Amino acid sequence: MDTLKPHEEQLMATHFRYDYERSFQAVHKFEHMSASQLVNPEFMSTLFSHLKQYLHSDSLLAVASTFVKRYSYLVVTTGFCSLSVFNKQLDFSLNNIHLVLTDDDSRWFPSLRIDDISTITNADPNNRYEWLQAASQELVHNHLLKVFETVHQVTKLPFPVMWESFATYFFWFYERYATKLVQEDSILTTMENDFHMIVHEFHGKMFGEKENPLHKFSYQLVLPTKARVRKTCCLTHMLNNESTYCKVCPHVCK
Repeated sequence: MDTLKPHEEQLMATHFRYDYERSFQAVHKFEHMSASQLVNPEFMSTLFSHLKQYLHSDSLLAVASTFVKRYSYLVVTTGFCSLSVFNKQLDFSLNNIHLVLTDDDSRWFPSLRIDDISTITNADPNNRYEWLQAASQELVHNHLLKVFETVHQVTKLPFPVMWESFATYFFWFYERYATKLVQEDSILTTMENDFHMIVHEFHGKMFGEKENPLHKFSYQLVLPTKARVRKTCCLTHMLNNESTYCKVCPHVCK
């Protein structure tokens, strides 16, 4: 069985918030959380109460949205990075994924830790479409959607807001960060092809929606920075007294 290689883990740790060392020992229960806890409504309610204090916020919706943005970033930069850059499907079952808070940044930026880095499957060179679809199904429908459903149950944060937060990082990773991550033309071509398939060819059922939310997001206005303007507000400006509108907010980019 294949695994993530040290240089692959190091690449994700260098560019993103991936806990390569796996040495951090949590003191507080919210410094190390299994993803399996993130689908427990009682735990999530307690977590959001903690985050309201940590982030100095009075807004449950803004705190929930901040959590969704952080978690979406981690899923994109580990799960989808592994698929498109390393051609490896990792085990993203809820019990195998953990959030760890390794610093005291007041903005709350957890890292992602994977217990078992064994590869479930490697890319099928003869049928990448089916391989990518099955692997994406595990990442999105069987992992991320379950977390989003729990967030919605606890806070009533709308699904369109959550999927646009995920889409923002997904498009950033494939469209804007790819050339900073790798230079090999073959890998960049693979990333471009994977992006097209996931955005334009995969059905909305994968996301628990009638229409693929990534496909919908692809029609949003593109700024000179190549970032896409959101259709929904992520509520960042409501978080605390230091918060402002994000750079792709529909209230700002009119």
